Amino acid sequence: ADLKLLGDHRDQLNRARQRVANQTHALLVRTFPGYDAKVKKLSTKKGIRAAREIASTSDSVAAELIADGLTELEAFDVRIAASEKRIKRAVATTETSLTAQRGIGAITASMFLGEVNDPRRLRSQAAFAMLNGSAPLRASSGDIVRHRLNRGGNRRLNRALHIMAITLMRTDEETKAYIRRRRAEGKSKREAIRALKRHLSNVVYRCLMDDCRDIPKAA
Repeated sequence: ADLKLLGDHRDQLNRARQRVANQTHALLVRTFPGYDAKVKKLSTKKGIRAAREIASTSDSVAAELIADGLTELEAFDVRIAASEKRIKRAVATTETSLTAQRGIGAITASMFLGEVNDPRRLRSQAAFAMLNGSAPLRASSGDIVRHRLNRGGNRRLNRALHIMAITLMRTDEETKAYIRRRRAEGKSKREAIRALKRHLSNVVYRCLMDDCRDIPKAA
């Protein structure tokens, strides 16, 4: 329950930061034509520093508001970093086996733990797949057998699975080989990722169930 609250708070901070970033970016584009060719994003310290240097060349009201926005972004970054440190400490106290899995860091583990809460309510791997939206939905037509992306289920759980999948696709050779095999079978990249997420859902489910085997059932 605490991880759920901490995760919600982190998401709120990220959404608020994104709003300020979008507003500041729009003002920079209007005030300093060509700015966006020099600064791609306001999501890094380097980007914020470069934008501040550009804004400092003018003493207009717009430049002052841009500077205020950049300062606000820096403050959000401090708060988000502190939130993530708190989440990591909370995850460590759970002694979960999730963080031992490839592709799952403390933040991703907190998303699984916070959203599932008590894994014992999950009847099976299939039930967990339906909960997290990785269970494929049939979209066949005639002799063509297809499955489409399931946009139902808990979206934060699905996002955690997606983060896990993308991380493994970038860093794990076995996962890269799996995606190549799926593509060779005629699957699109999206279909290959969907199949990977369904497999990873089973991995996460097993970890969750293993972690709670020794927990006494509530009265």
